[in-house]
Amino acid sequence: MIFRILRNLLFKIFKASFEEELAEKIDQNSVEWVTVNTYPSKILADIDCSLLESMEIPARVSADDAGGLAPHYATASGVRLLVPEDSAQAAQEVLNKSDS
Repeated sequence: MIFRILRNLLFKIFKASFEEELAEKIDQNSVEWVTVNTYPSKILADIDCSLLESMEIPARVSADDAGGLAPHYATASGVRLLVPEDSAQAAQEVLNKSDS
C-alpha cells in the first residue's frame, strides 16, 4: 500500500517536471533566434554564452561541427552565438562592454 502511494507520488512529481521542461522547450522553439557574434572556436563562443547567461540573457551556441566529432568543420563557417531576437540589443551591449 505504501509502495503504491509513493510510486504515484513520484510519478506525479516526474510528470509535472517533464511537462514543465517540455513547455519550456516548446516556448524556446517558438522564439526567433538571431546571431549576435561569430567565433573561430567553440570555446570562445561558450565563454561569451556563459557571460550572457550569467546576465540572465538566454543564449545558445551553434556550430557546424558534426555534433562535436569534427570541430575543425566549424572553422570554415565559424561558431555562432545566438540569442532571442528581443534580447539581441542587450546581448550586444554586454558583449561590447566585455571586449573593452
